[in-house]
Amino acid sequence: MKKVSRKQAERLVKKYPDALEVGDVAAIIKHVPKTVLKILAAGELPYIMIGRKYYIAKENLVEWMSE
Repeated sequence: MKKVSRKQAERLVKKYPDALEVGDVAAIIKHVPKTVLKILAAGELPYIMIGRKYYIAKENLVEWMSE
């Protein structure tokens, strides 16, 4: 994924809730959900699991996008 400035990343996630699901992250970074799952499995992006769902903090995504 192409890295963006922190300000651009914050604009991209502005309309989403603080806890993002895999589909939300996929829409934001313009990749399929399977790619997001690979990113999570590689440990590149922190997440928590509740039941069978993955949740990513919006702030963590912004940091990851702007690294």
